[in-house]
Amino acid sequence: MPFVSRRFFFNLVSDTETITDEEGIVLSSEGDVLSHIAQALSDLQRDGPLDPDEWQGWQMVVTDSSGRELLRFVIGNAGPDCIRSSLN
Repeated sequence: MPFVSRRFFFNLVSDTETITDEEGIVLSSEGDVLSHIAQALSDLQRDGPLDPDEWQGWQMVVTDSSGRELLRFVIGNAGPDCIRSSLN
């Protein structure tokens, strides 16, 4: 089945806090979603180094407009690890 353009939300979540992406972004391919994740992580790095201690326990959770979780990345380690994916 072809990938259909849709709105994705990139939320930052820890055990005690959630930073919600209120606007989201419309993307047209799975590659665009992955590129946006890479850009978001790059932006976090630019705003201040991704110190593993500071980001320990944080994850980037990608949802669709219905709130369904599609991807979950751990960002508080040496590098991002995808721990759940259901883009299709």
